[in-house]
Amino acid sequence: MLPKKIKIAGVNYKVDLKELTPLSELEREDCNFQMGWCIKAITTIEVNNAMSKQKIKQTLIHEMVHALMHESGLDSELENEEEITNRLSLVLYQTLKDNDFTFIRK
Repeated sequence: MLPKKIKIAGVNYKVDLKELTPLSELEREDCNFQMGWCIKAITTIEVNNAMSKQKIKQTLIHEMVHALMHESGLDSELENEEEITNRLSLVLYQTLKDNDFTFIRK
């Protein structure tokens, strides 16, 4: 369902769909498990397999935006990176879903 790797700004990120360890002290009211994360040091994106197909896809896009921010150097400059990533990833997901982008490869 998900690609095994994604190239972001020329950097290959491995993509893993797997069971992720539940959150402990980072636990939030609206989510008692980790949906995904971008491990920048080892260029890996992990997505929790215990979600619906739509949530898995949305989470991959969310983690890709984290990687984009990192590779562009913006992540270290933003205080509210998570909020910006949330907003951008939802809009990007819907844009990618609603449009045919095959023209880019032609």
